[in-house]
Amino acid sequence: MRLATYLPAGAPQVGRSFDLDGYGRAAAVVDLDGTERLVDLALAAAAHGRDLPTRLLDVITLGPAAIELARTVASAPPEPALVDGEPRLLAPIPAPPSLRDFFAFEAHVATGFAKRNEPIPAPWYEIPVYYKGNQRSIIGPGETIPWPAWTDELDYELELAMVVGVRGRDLDLAAAERAIVGYTLMNDVSARDLQRREMQVRLGPSKSKDFATVLGPVLVTPDEVDLATMRVTARIGDELVTDTDIASMRWSFAEMIEYVSRDEDVFPGDVYGSGTVARGCGLEHGRMVRGGEVVTLTADGIGSLSNPVAAREPGTDEG
Repeated sequence: MRLATYLPAGAPQVGRSFDLDGYGRAAAVVDLDGTERLVDLALAAAAHGRDLPTRLLDVITLGPAAIELARTVASAPPEPALVDGEPRLLAPIPAPPSLRDFFAFEAHVATGFAKRNEPIPAPWYEIPVYYKGNQRSIIGPGETIPWPAWTDELDYELELAMVVGVRGRDLDLAAAERAIVGYTLMNDVSARDLQRREMQVRLGPSKSKDFATVLGPVLVTPDEVDLATMRVTARIGDELVTDTDIASMRWSFAEMIEYVSRDEDVFPGDVYGSGTVARGCGLEHGRMVRGGEVVTLTADGIGSLSNPVAAREPGTDEG
């Protein structure tokens, strides 16, 4: 099942996904005679005499039974639940409880450490390390990626993201696998010049990442994707800059959940980024983004996530 958060007609249109969270409504994306349509899950459930919350995060928080109810009511959508016009998609989870980003692709890790003339540290092979991002800076499909005034080097990062579907603690790998509610694309936008300075202190990254994280376009349940065969790409404008797969992840999402849940609760709606895929950013292949360009990430079974990049401030050097 493909799940989404959309803005209905009459909802405020100005603001990033996080700011519009209270106005977004949960939907399923369905194919009706070859045309993709959105089914409003709360309206579809009501037509069947059942109840579902209007927010996708709240549907997820109710647990697997609510996801199955959403699947049932979306499979035979009543006409009043079909969304008309051209709805605007927000990030699937516009305001997640938390955001963690891992470091799961060895090729990307190796490139970063090679630039510092260092080998990959042994602990990388022993534990799935992550940093905590800013869950209040989530933006969604079509929203403009900001260009902060304090950076001259903006980079995209192509990642797969996973969303936790249940609350749990001390989960084993089997329970952690069952805790995955779905996958989406993630662009972990980075200010590379500031990131280099932060990492010299051996803490972070922080400010170099916290200004924007892109999620979308939809959240796809695990039964509809195959990570072993999934291909992912990135384009800047018409230029193909990344074309790779997900299969080379050193750490699985289940292993990430298992690790985080040790003596700690994980919560529904928590977002985990995979870390950048092999050659999935300009840091690796040298092609940074420029103001005014459009970055498009694509993944098999999920779709495409496109975002324009804000223009540089007048008088700044494009590099």
